[in-house]
Amino acid sequence: MKTMTLIVLLALAVVAATPKPAPLDDAALFGPTIDISERRGLLDFGSGVTEELNRNNLVSYGIVVGKRFIISRKLRVQLSGNFKYGSTPDDTIPTDSSQQMEATQIKRSLLQAGIIADLQIPLYLDLQGPMQPHFYVRAGGGLHLAAIAESEAILGAPTQMVTGDPYLEPNHTTISVSIHGGLGYEFLTSPNFGMAFEGLIRYWYPVRYTMTRDIFPMGGVPYSERFISFEFNLLFLVKL
Repeated sequence: MKTMTLIVLLALAVVAATPKPAPLDDAALFGPTIDISERRGLLDFGSGVTEELNRNNLVSYGIVVGKRFIISRKLRVQLSGNFKYGSTPDDTIPTDSSQQMEATQIKRSLLQAGIIADLQIPLYLDLQGPMQPHFYVRAGGGLHLAAIAESEAILGAPTQMVTGDPYLEPNHTTISVSIHGGLGYEFLTSPNFGMAFEGLIRYWYPVRYTMTRDIFPMGGVPYSERFISFEFNLLFLVKL
């Protein structure tokens, strides 16, 4: 009898010592997001012949909305959608004196919408952790729809647009997957509201199409861009 009593007391002690889910573990979320993407282009000419292209970093801005769901006292799932837009100058076409053409610059724009799913583990530092500010780790993946567009303007005069240049690519749309991991810090501002700051790294290929510029007279060449994105989110959390 004493043994059973001891076992029951130990079990109750373990349950009592385990942090209870915080209001933030089952909250809706929304807020601004920004990422800085390091890009690397790749042209594939076939037969193992490729050419790597250095690209400018791309800064994108947008919003994220989503919902968290409790799995256990130390594990939760987050499902969210993000919508972002960014653009950056890339190629410069030099002056062509024979055709009396001024130097121009190509700007690439990326508009993307993504569905993101990840697991999150709150890192409680004490028995009252769920009600105190704390870090959490997150890791998962996503599915993204991206629209890529190019525009051309006179170099040094971005408002003077150039149209009808065969060097410009038509608009392209791609679907890609991603993986990510990161760290967050969250805290309550009231019993049903909170905030979180997040930083994560995403690896993905949002740009993939057949490049058909007039510099390829024999036909199109498969082109892709590898992104390593450093994303930062400011989230507002609401307990529903």
